[in-house]
This record gives sequence, C-alpha cells and structure tokens, in this order.
Amino acid sequence: EMLFCIENGLPWAGRKTVQHHCVLFDFELTKSKLKSRYRKLLEKYRTLYPDKEFKRFEIIPMIEHWGKSNVSVQTILDWIKQYVEIRPDTKVIALDPFYRWFDGENENDNTEVKKCLEKFIPLKNAGLSFIYAHHTGKGGKTLQRRRVGRNSRKGFFFLSAGPQAVTA
Repeated sequence: EMLFCIENGLPWAGRKTVQHHCVLFDFELTKSKLKSRYRKLLEKYRTLYPDKEFKRFEIIPMIEHWGKSNVSVQTILDWIKQYVEIRPDTKVIALDPFYRWFDGENENDNTEVKKCLEKFIPLKNAGLSFIYAHHTGKGGKTLQRRRVGRNSRKGFFFLSAGPQAVTA
C-alpha cells in the first residue's frame, strides 16, 4: 500500500507523500497473487478517490529466483541498476521479504544485517530510497492467544536517500 501511495502522491499511514515512481521486487508471491492484491488495493483507492486516475507502481515477481545459488545481493543490485537505467524516474525500490534475499547467516543479527544493507549505500547515495520488509513471526498459537486485541503486524524498514519519499 505504501508504494501505491508514493506512486500516486497520496497520504499513507497519516503521512504526506511526494509522488515518485516505485518498483517492488517481490520474492514471495506468485504473479496471480500479486495481481489479486493490486486489484484489491486499486478498488479501495478508487472508492476513496473516485475522480483520480491512478498510476501503477511496477511489480516484479522474483519468486522463481528464490533459493537459486546464483542469486546474491550483488545480483539483485545489478538488476536494480539495470531497471533504473531503463526507468531513470525510479526513486523508490522495495524488496520483499528480507529473509528471501538476505545473504548472511542470521537475519536477526544486527551486524550481519548492517553488512548486507551497506551494499545498497552507493545506490542510496545516487538518490534511490529502499524499503525492505522483514516479516516478524507471529509466535505460534499460544502466543497469538495472548495477543488477542493486539496488532501483530509485519515489520518493515525504510532506508531513504532523504525525506523526499515519505515526509511527515
């Protein structure tokens, strides 16, 4: 939803956004599931903004690449560079979910995560903003029962080239 709002310059989560082209590299869902989710999102916003023409953010299904030994963070960075060459108006890149492209041993180890994310800094410094989704566990049925009434949402991280993508 965040990418849709940034792509269209709409408020997201109570914050103003600045319109920018976005791309999602999704390593988890199939093309049909991604299309279904996008249709639901479009229906929601057509109801909220019936007179608005919406732009579509780019969705690149990557599930067929997951688990292949030749796909590394460097390969993903190369794909991003190639995409940005074709679409130089791109400012926001989302990668979902983190555990499917993370190249360290432990996705919850700060040192390893930092080492992985530092590889994105040259592209960040070139003006791109990155969003990665790091899904948190729901903790099993016992823990879920204790959380009744609480929100066990999935987490995300936003590595920005500056405040131009989402602003307060």
